[in-house]
Amino acid sequence: MPPRLVALIEGAHQLYSRISRLDRELFTGAAPTETKNDAAAQQRALLKAFGGR
Repeated sequence: MPPRLVALIEGAHQLYSRISRLDRELFTGAAPTETKNDAAAQQRALLKAFGGR
């Protein structure tokens, strides 16, 4: 498949996943799940790895 089509399909899949998660959180009363790859978690990992320097 052409690279542009593959990128479009991947983007559509990511969008669908986000919408699905929002639907679950908004309409099932489920508590939001904590994202492990957020910026704050990455900063904490860097501080831990380099001793807070």
